Amino acid sequence: MGKLLIQPDAGLIIWTVVTFLVLLFILKRFAWKPILAIIEAREKSIREALEESKQARQAADQALAKNRELLAQARGEAARIISEGQKEAERIRAELVEKARSAAAAVLEQGRRQIEFETKQAVTALRGTVVDITLDAAGKLIRSSLDDDKSRRLVEECIRRSRAAGARAITLHTTDMMAGAMALYERMGFVRAPEIDFRPAPTMLVKGYRLALT
Repeated sequence: MGKLLIQPDAGLIIWTVVTFLVLLFILKRFAWKPILAIIEAREKSIREALEESKQARQAADQALAKNRELLAQARGEAARIISEGQKEAERIRAELVEKARSAAAAVLEQGRRQIEFETKQAVTALRGTVVDITLDAAGKLIRSSLDDDKSRRLVEECIRRSRAAGARAITLHTTDMMAGAMALYERMGFVRAPEIDFRPAPTMLVKGYRLALT
């Protein structure tokens, strides 16, 4: 075999080992700790950056979840407000309709009562007229007869018929020339009613008498 290209040299190996050990000692003595410190600082910085990134992501996720929750609440609140607005509008509409119905019913009831009142007034006036006509005729009969008993029976019959007709009062008219008739009226409970006096002529006063039947 031919000669080796590189032949081992004990001195070179020793110096190489010594140099390596010296270099290792120098690195360990002066450079290793700073390098480790730099590496540890870098690792710490990376860990802190990762932790901050994680926290930021968590905060972002929480903020997103909160925003979604707020959005859902806002939508729910908006739906509630719309629903309440619709209910309030429906309530107001129903209230207005009810008020309109009540007002219409009140108007109808007032009209009905007014019609009943006017009808009763007309019936009462008609009955009063009938009673006046009846008693006027009775007065003529009384004036044509001086029989007090017959006149009393005639007035009593007029009173009976007036009550049967539903009249609340009966009125009689006479003049001072008929003193007997006025005395008969007063004995039977009639009282003077000046408000129904009238004058058929300027010099004649026809006096009114009234007897309540109720």
